[in-house]
Amino acid sequence: MNPRFTLIAAALALAVATAHAAPVKFDLPAQSLAASLTQLGQAAGLNLVVDSALVVGRLAPAVRGTLEPAAALQQLLAGSGLTASFSGKTVTVGRGEATLSPVTVEAVRDWATSPGVGYQAHHAASATKTDTTLLETPQSISVVTREQMDDQDVATIAEAVRYNAGVNGLEFATTDDDLLMRGFSVSANGMYRDGMRLYHNAFISRIEPYGLERLDIVRGPSSVLYGRANPGGLINAVTKRPTIGLRPEIRVEGGSYDRKQIAGDVGGKLDEDGHWVYRLTTLARDAGTQWDDLPDDRVYLAPALTWQPDAQTSLTLLAQYQHDRTTWAVPNQFYQPGALGQPDPSLNIQGPGAVHDKQGFTVGYLFEHALDDVWTVRQNLRYYDAKNDRREVRALGLRPDGRTMNRRALYRPEHEQSFAVDNQVQARVQTGAVEHLVLGGLDYRQASFEQKLYMGAAAPLDLFNPVFKQPDWDSLGQTWDNLNKSRQLGTYLQDQLRYGQWALTVGGRYDWTRDSADSKLDKTYTEQRDHAFTGRAGLVYLFDTGWAPYLSYSTSFLPEIGNDAFGQQFQPERGEQVEAGAKFQPAGASYSFTAAVYQLTKENVRTPLPGPNPLRLEVQTGEIRSRGLELEGKWTLGALDLIGSYTLLDAEITKSNVAADVGQPPLSVPKHTASVWGKYDFAGMLGGWNAGLGVRYVGQSRGGLGSVNEAFTLVDSLIAYERADWRFALNVNNLFDREYLTSCDGVYCEQGFRRSIRASVGYRW
Repeated sequence: MNPRFTLIAAALALAVATAHAAPVKFDLPAQSLAASLTQLGQAAGLNLVVDSALVVGRLAPAVRGTLEPAAALQQLLAGSGLTASFSGKTVTVGRGEATLSPVTVEAVRDWATSPGVGYQAHHAASATKTDTTLLETPQSISVVTREQMDDQDVATIAEAVRYNAGVNGLEFATTDDDLLMRGFSVSANGMYRDGMRLYHNAFISRIEPYGLERLDIVRGPSSVLYGRANPGGLINAVTKRPTIGLRPEIRVEGGSYDRKQIAGDVGGKLDEDGHWVYRLTTLARDAGTQWDDLPDDRVYLAPALTWQPDAQTSLTLLAQYQHDRTTWAVPNQFYQPGALGQPDPSLNIQGPGAVHDKQGFTVGYLFEHALDDVWTVRQNLRYYDAKNDRREVRALGLRPDGRTMNRRALYRPEHEQSFAVDNQVQARVQTGAVEHLVLGGLDYRQASFEQKLYMGAAAPLDLFNPVFKQPDWDSLGQTWDNLNKSRQLGTYLQDQLRYGQWALTVGGRYDWTRDSADSKLDKTYTEQRDHAFTGRAGLVYLFDTGWAPYLSYSTSFLPEIGNDAFGQQFQPERGEQVEAGAKFQPAGASYSFTAAVYQLTKENVRTPLPGPNPLRLEVQTGEIRSRGLELEGKWTLGALDLIGSYTLLDAEITKSNVAADVGQPPLSVPKHTASVWGKYDFAGMLGGWNAGLGVRYVGQSRGGLGSVNEAFTLVDSLIAYERADWRFALNVNNLFDREYLTSCDGVYCEQGFRRSIRASVGYRW
């Protein structure tokens, strides 16, 4: 969804804290209203939020003299039919009466793809594909705002979601956005960008958080609007869009493991009336990691251009180029160390020369046109092309001496291409006392993933006295040459009904999928066609006090290509969920709270054929049930911003032909997680300073072969100083350098992320 709102941002002057701030000298000529609002914000140090459609083509009178910002706004908007409301240093301009109403302190409005206000957001589109308040959405949703990502200096999506309920990032992932939601992986099927699925293979790339306006976390089955998906939920990353009045910035960062990074974000109007607006976001990083010879290098370039000829039409062109050099950290710690103890945790078992060299680009657009007050049409489109040149060394096993590891070398050149288009028609209609927001859509996505594999021996490695010899990558033997393709055509219909204080959302979708696997070496070709209906129904009651209890039911499906042990085509995995909860977000309040309980079942899960099974044949009689409680809250208490969450996740394998698995949770799914983050802005003698502290607890989880991943608690911190256009910050993750093991398989474990220090200097003008 492409909003018509635009953030007109200016300097955050420390002297301006309320509607009745100190007088400012203004010298604004008669000009376009957009230009006057931008200049007023810059002069007064205010953030102004305004629907750009309301100011396109409007003229503003001259405003001169020494005035309070509120009085200057009154003169500027006099006779325009627009009103202004203040909340701290943020001012919202919107439609009002024929003359400007008195300035009052009210809640700040945001919209479905805005960066949010502080740590708060009130709207999202990721769960409904319409601009809907979180209170009216009968589903558990969290929004990670731009300010939260900046305060926590997040470098990955896993870091961005670590203070949210119901979602876990693997504590050693360096190559992909490896996430679990409600106990199910969403690394490939659940990663979206601007409402369109991003990857076919999770290793092909990774999302750069600096390029995002916000991050939406949508929990539970979402096939009703998106098609094939795991039932745990989805992550929708919202790209930074062109913005009138954007304050350009440049940011330099250094830190642990020789980290060096520079980033920039610039943009603004290309013409006087703001019909053309651009934005350019860039980042370059040269860094290591806690593992020797394991890089974390990136180049990111994202230009964007918006054309808005009138209040009804908007077209945003988006492009992106990204080049990463990294690899994955092979587990290097023993689950039960012997007499020799543990190898050095910084040991990179792959050694120098092993790398994932990833390059990719996207091009696309977001288009919206309002035909009238009832009908709106949208089309979102993206093409994606990426390659990953993977050179890896894998562990094979430990020799009897307890110190020498056998290894294998693999070379995997991969190439992914995808095309996605989503066509939407929206109508706002009323039948009697019932208001309807109806959305119909037709989307299509096709993707191809080509992977070749060359494999051979790598020199054994003494874990306690490592001497590396690079594999002869050119002499490895080819073992496969596969081309996988997937296509999905889906049509959906959704109605959001509002009757008094009742809000009902109902929707259905039908998908046709075609998947193929072409093995060129053994000359076999498999093609599979599936079709499925998925739906959702949810009811919310909106109390005047800000409470919104809800109840919902939703389903999902995910095609599985191949044949079972009896030669029958695999059926799609199916998900079914019942969720109940309550949300609390009073109008104008600077706090919000969400509670959700759910039961989610995934059927048609693959499980080995019973009895002797040397070929590892499978049938689809497995089942996984996940039920849980999720609590999450955000508060702004004066100068203190707080985020807190707790998750109770009872996931269980309820059906499997592996008897030892029945009754057990899936691997690496903790039963309890909890977190709290707080940031305080100091005043008086310490004005300009702020400090943050976060605590994250991840409970015990099941490892492989009867092992256990022990619980751990980590602390993160922030110290920052802001003065005029400058910001200096020091972020430390895992402040006390807590050592912990994770993802154990019964033999080896991975050491989790150690202490990481990042110091940054930012300048905005």
